[in-house]
Amino acid sequence: MAQFNHRVDLTQEEFPLLSTDKGRSVLVSSFKNAPTGEKANTPQVTYMHNVMPVEAGYVSVGYEEVVPAATARVSELFTDIRLIFGDEGNRVYLGITSDGHGYSLDYLETVWEYNASSVALTTDLITVGTVKGQSYIYVTSLGCFAYDESIHTYIPVALTAVPISNVIGCVASSGYLILFNTTEIAWSSTVDPTDFTPSTVTGAGFGSVSDLEGDIAFVVPNSLGLLIYTSANVVAATYTGNKKYPFKLKSVDNSKGALGLDYVAYEANSADHFAYTKGGLQTVNSRSSTNLLPHFTDFLAGKRFEDYDEVLEAFSVTELTTTMKKKVKLIASRYLVISYGITEFTHALVYDITLKRVGKLKITHVDCFEYLGAQIEISKESIGFLIKDGSIKVLKYSVPTAGRTGVLMLGKYQYTRDRHLVLHEVLADSVDAVDTFTFTDLVAVDGKNEVAVSATETIAQGYRKYALRSSGLSHSLLFTGEFNLNTISMVFSLGGRR
Repeated sequence: MAQFNHRVDLTQEEFPLLSTDKGRSVLVSSFKNAPTGEKANTPQVTYMHNVMPVEAGYVSVGYEEVVPAATARVSELFTDIRLIFGDEGNRVYLGITSDGHGYSLDYLETVWEYNASSVALTTDLITVGTVKGQSYIYVTSLGCFAYDESIHTYIPVALTAVPISNVIGCVASSGYLILFNTTEIAWSSTVDPTDFTPSTVTGAGFGSVSDLEGDIAFVVPNSLGLLIYTSANVVAATYTGNKKYPFKLKSVDNSKGALGLDYVAYEANSADHFAYTKGGLQTVNSRSSTNLLPHFTDFLAGKRFEDYDEVLEAFSVTELTTTMKKKVKLIASRYLVISYGITEFTHALVYDITLKRVGKLKITHVDCFEYLGAQIEISKESIGFLIKDGSIKVLKYSVPTAGRTGVLMLGKYQYTRDRHLVLHEVLADSVDAVDTFTFTDLVAVDGKNEVAVSATETIAQGYRKYALRSSGLSHSLLFTGEFNLNTISMVFSLGGRR
């Protein structure tokens, strides 16, 4: 019987985020020249974890520990990490624990510092504004602090003549340190960021925020000024350059209410924010909000959590009574990372803005951030994960890298709806010699219930060949382990009709 060759498409932009959403694709339409009805459609990735897209295909990833767990107050659990700049202008990572204590990871250091004399930051909202190379850390119930690099301590900062009461946070933009409460903002002198005495000479002032549809929850900068997130909408404060009226306020079109500071990726100096709001995942700028990646929103707003056990080769599904935990970050101005999980973050969806493709990671963590270490240039391996014990792990997908444990499932492959496909061979080309991975054919006689079929592996320089003879209505290709896949082809023949 004639054999057919088919090259697998490894460049599609999306994949179903639940296995129940994957369809049975067909390579050939059953209805020739029909304007409607079944059409040929390309099979795609149906599941992955610890896999990232690259231009030519997919690569499995691992994690390298670059900072060990904290040794002081080991009973405390880390919950968050922020990038700040100390009094000497150096980059410092602020680690926050569930008990509200602050640790510091100074520039080029790989061990967390804890100073018993540092004030407990509490578990209130903690916001950061950086002016003239120094960060000001505002804790809602305690006030403003700065980081003293020489003694590794957070020291109080006195703010002069603050004209608004009940301040809940700070932010910085256009050379101003800005304080805010639930209805007002106050901006500092452009000469001294701690001086809030209203003056037409220094530029300090304050005012209520127009167009509010709810209380201010937090304020974060963008490249045009500020975005003020409230419980019901977003208000843009666009920098004018006018000392008397430095910010022009206007409601952002189509904006929805904020869910929390952790739901906004604001770290990059860009006009757009990626934010998960009450309207779902959106891009938010000073003019309007636009819905983004609706299948992400549908999955993250849903109440079904799914995982795959590569040892048992089976999916597990947990039906939830509430939606999943979420946290949004933008890394290296390229990777939109959405951490999610049931009671803690166990997975992360990664959208590569440049390639417009999706990866998925499986690692238990409390925060994702841009880890630079001693790097001069930001690399694709700057995606860092903070673990609850304080250790930091960075994503590693340079090939070869030992310890990668990726899972990639492709399918479902059918020739037509009514005819079996007999799979003879799967060839993975351009494979690194040190990569170790397994291939399994998940074959379904009825197109639904899959059975794992192993294959005979042939290893040669630059490729792997898997020989088998399995017949079924549909086939899914499962790769597990350390791989860098950019060319996969199938050899099959046609079986009987069902």
